[in-house]
Amino acid sequence: PENNFLRPGYLFDGWSNKSSGGTLYTTGQSIDFAPEIDDTITEKIYYANWKIIKYTITYNLNGGTNSDDAKTSYYVTDETYTLPTPTREGYSFIGWYKESDFQSKVTKIASGSTGNKTLYAKWEAKEVNYVVKHYQQKINAGDDQNTTNYTLKETETLTAATDSMIKPSVKTYTGFTAQ
Repeated sequence: PENNFLRPGYLFDGWSNKSSGGTLYTTGQSIDFAPEIDDTITEKIYYANWKIIKYTITYNLNGGTNSDDAKTSYYVTDETYTLPTPTREGYSFIGWYKESDFQSKVTKIASGSTGNKTLYAKWEAKEVNYVVKHYQQKINAGDDQNTTNYTLKETETLTAATDSMIKPSVKTYTGFTAQ
């Protein structure tokens, strides 16, 4: 018959006639309980053997980069593991979450934890400065579009969130129409 032995973080691996090592008897295998040679009945003790489970840690970085020393697996017996802080240019790391819609924040995998873990990085765009340069075409330049035929008229330093769409204001100069 199948056994239903449970131990968190382990799989039942069979029975052994010694507490460490010895002969391993797997599920379904027969064990001889016959009396010893002199017909005396002796007590036989068998020990449950357990195989520790290796669990995986999957990081969904959402455009970020994890450190090289970020753990990708753990065991139930491991010490509490504080999750790494990834990086992403132009963004601040908000934290790790259990769900892709960022409902349950996670900061560590506690000692004694079990199960594979999938984590999702949440980011917030940083405000960044960008420069807008306004050029005016030289009147005698013709249709040649190279920059030597333009004069820098104004420079603006503006702020917006990383990867956001911006639309700087169009400048008008006497005698010119913006296109």
